Amino acid sequence: MARKILQISLAATLLAFMVMGCGNRGFNPPSDEDMIRNFHAHEDAFHEIAGILSDCPYGSTYPPFYPVERAEDSLCLANLGSEKCVWLDRLLAVVGGKRVYFRSRHSLWQIEHHDFHSIPPVDELPDTVPQSISVIYYQAGWSVGPSLDKVYLYNPANTPNDTSVYDLNEIYEIIRDDPNMPGGVASKRIKGDWYIELSYDK
Repeated sequence: MARKILQISLAATLLAFMVMGCGNRGFNPPSDEDMIRNFHAHEDAFHEIAGILSDCPYGSTYPPFYPVERAEDSLCLANLGSEKCVWLDRLLAVVGGKRVYFRSRHSLWQIEHHDFHSIPPVDELPDTVPQSISVIYYQAGWSVGPSLDKVYLYNPANTPNDTSVYDLNEIYEIIRDDPNMPGGVASKRIKGDWYIELSYDK
């Protein structure tokens, strides 16, 4: 009897896990209005984050994932220095950001040379790079399965092709409820070259 109860309990737990993982109804991204208000309240901090990372010749993620194993991440931290890293951490805390993805001169060199393994010296890197950063503000989902990100995107070089005037969360709900749509990306302009970007993958 006890074994049967245990089997039923385990089955119920597994079913609940499957519903949570596949039903993808548990996402609760912040509203566009909340993110826009947050941007205007801390606009100087957002610009400062973009300015600091524009001077980093290596890497593509800050803070890097720990333990730091990629050489380009170590070079990024070394080039920034401890004071800038501490200041970046404080700025991210102010804006509510979790992590920043950015385009560095090294990442542009990799694309131009089709070489994603070599790390050339700084003087061999492109002098400039079209700046692009994504400040992760909301991130949810599984490493395998449905996932949703909502970020602040700074992209002065290119206007996103998927810019929308509609509420991004409503777009997400439409995609979520349509079995024929695998996911997608949508953006909304905040101000100048700053956008909210929502990406959803079923």
